[in-house]
Amino acid sequence: MKKVIVVMCIAVVIITLNFCVWAEKPNVIFYASYDKGMDADFSQNSKLKPYATTGELSIEKGYKGEGLYLGENSRINYGIDEFNPEKGSLSFWINPKFTQDDNTGFSFFAYYFNFKPYVQYFDFYKSNTEKKVFQYRVITTANGQDKENINKWETSILPENEWSYIVLTWNNKTGIKLYINGSLSSFIDAQWKIPEQTNPKTFFIKNNIGNKGATIDEYRIYNEDLTADEIKKYFMSE
Repeated sequence: MKKVIVVMCIAVVIITLNFCVWAEKPNVIFYASYDKGMDADFSQNSKLKPYATTGELSIEKGYKGEGLYLGENSRINYGIDEFNPEKGSLSFWINPKFTQDDNTGFSFFAYYFNFKPYVQYFDFYKSNTEKKVFQYRVITTANGQDKENINKWETSILPENEWSYIVLTWNNKTGIKLYINGSLSSFIDAQWKIPEQTNPKTFFIKNNIGNKGATIDEYRIYNEDLTADEIKKYFMSE
C-alpha cells in the first residue's frame, strides 16, 4: 500500500511540475501539441481547427508524444486574431527529413497584414535557393513596391533526422533574434511599421518546394518576446 501511495505522489509531482512549466510561459496565443491530431490545443480566438490543409500531412511520432509531418507540397493554415506585430515569439521543435543541401523550401511561419495602402508580411523559412540558410524578414509594400525590407539570412545547420528547438523573437525596439537549441544564432537590429488593420487573420506552415518534408511539434506563438533565460529554461524543460 505504501508503495502505491509513493508512486501516486511521484506521478502527481511530475504532472504538477509539467503544468507549472506550461503555466509560467507568458502570453501564449496559439499552441499545437499535435497529440490529438491537427487541431490546435489552444488559440486565443478559440478557433482550433485548421482553416485549410493541402498536400501530404500526417500525424507521426513527435518530440513529445505526436507531431505533424508536412510532406511534399503541403500546407496548413490556422486562424489567429491576436498576433502582435510589435513584439512576439515563435517556438517549435523540428525534425527535418531534408538536409541543408537539399533544394527544399520550408516555411516555418508566415503571416500577412493588409493596412491600406500597405501590405506587410512576417515570414521565417528555409531557403530553397541559397541552401544551408534560414531567412526571416518583415516586408512592407505599397502598390507593389517595397517600402521597407527587413531581411536576414543565417547559415545554420539543422541535423537531418534529429530534433532541434527553434525560437524566433521580434521586438520593434530591439530587433529580431533567432535561437537554435537554446542559444542565440543570429540577430538583426531593425524597426518596422506597425499595421493598423490585421486581415486576413491567419498564418500558415508550408513545405514550399521539394519532396522531403519535416515533422514539427510543440508549436507555440506568444505576444511577448521571450528572453534568452526563458528560452534556455524552456529548452531544458522540454
